[in-house]
Amino acid sequence: MSLTGWPLDGGIDFRFPAGTSLPSGGYLVVAHDPATLQAKFPTLGALGPYTNRLSGRGEQIVLRDAADNPADTVHYYDDGRWPKAADGGGSSLELRDPRADNSVAENWAASNESNRSGWKTYSYEGVATASSVGPDFQWKELVIGLLDQGEVLLDDLSVIESPAGTPVQLLQNGSFNLDARSWRILGNHHGSVVDDPDQPGNTVLRLVATGSTDHMSNHAETTFANGRGVVNGRTYRISYRAKWLSGCRQLNTRLYFNRLARTTVLDSPELRGTPGLVNSAFVTNLALQRQICLAA
Repeated sequence: MSLTGWPLDGGIDFRFPAGTSLPSGGYLVVAHDPATLQAKFPTLGALGPYTNRLSGRGEQIVLRDAADNPADTVHYYDDGRWPKAADGGGSSLELRDPRADNSVAENWAASNESNRSGWKTYSYEGVATASSVGPDFQWKELVIGLLDQGEVLLDDLSVIESPAGTPVQLLQNGSFNLDARSWRILGNHHGSVVDDPDQPGNTVLRLVATGSTDHMSNHAETTFANGRGVVNGRTYRISYRAKWLSGCRQLNTRLYFNRLARTTVLDSPELRGTPGLVNSAFVTNLALQRQICLAA
């Protein structure tokens, strides 16, 4: 199919050059900075650049034929039924079924980046100091939570008292070998113990947040073993392994009351989305699947 002279307009402006064609079942990529995208995906063959820019709050894009008749239109949004993880959450916005109505939010999904992300160990130390709210010794817990909607895998959580002296491990079940017992996952955070996709048989915590963590709820927490508490003036090392899956990458860890608090930006893959290839969210017949779901 020849696309010579066909324009894209709306949020962006681009006209396909002479000789551009799209084979049946094929893909074309139009980029704002094709050279940079080409460097990341050497076999891509991106077209561009286009002018103007796409809004992060929602935009209409129109594909017109050579006679300037609308051939296809889509208006995406950044809220409502549209996928949150594609709104600056590390994923691309992908069409699920090219044959289905692309004006329907449910025909769009966030790209699956979980196979590209990897495990990384994060660790920090600090001296516990008196909080401004106290009483500090009343609560004896580690608290963790994401700062927005997102999903992460966690393993090997540890709180070590006096790591350079006589170290004492304060956590129980930081590796989730006994499912999620001793952990409480509250509010807009939800958790389940699953197999590590990179190491089957190793159980890890899958933590999913639908909103931001806060002081009293919306987080995961665990009480220290043997009734131990945090002693002001002593050094503590907080560490864990994490694998980002989607959405927010800001993970907050802290001891009650907000002592040794730190927000860590988890690593994410440099290459994202599937430009020029089948979308990771692709399904062969979305309309048929909907009929089956309604019938059930």
